[in-house]
Amino acid sequence: MRTQMREASRLLHGRTTVTATDLGEALAGASASDLVYLDPPWEGTTTGTNKRYATGLQRERLTALLDQLNSRGICYILSYDGQCGARTYGEPLPESLRLHHLLIDAGRSSQATLNGEEESTIESLYVSPALVKLAPPTLFSQAV
Repeated sequence: MRTQMREASRLLHGRTTVTATDLGEALAGASASDLVYLDPPWEGTTTGTNKRYATGLQRERLTALLDQLNSRGICYILSYDGQCGARTYGEPLPESLRLHHLLIDAGRSSQATLNGEEESTIESLYVSPALVKLAPPTLFSQAV
């Protein structure tokens, strides 16, 4: 694992920026030449008895930030909701954001495995309008 981490570091050195700051501040620095990957806690995973994160990202704030990124032409990919077995986490994001929605079979759930269960996870991946526009025409033509 150490070798893999060093190789990843070598590949990313000078090409990436890692910050620990407020999400709004971090996104304010994004430009049209950037690709932003967002992986906040899924909606529904920070409440109830089976919390997976200490805090979540309020849906209203997330949609406002995504709307700002869209208006600035920023390319981004967002992993935000999905399902594990029969449980669904979160609602699809608003159509007004014009996001391309992909469903990804992520395989066996590690959380379920830790709980002694065998379930698979389907993750939602949202692709920004700016990124869809840059992609080859056939890349996102498949039905969701």
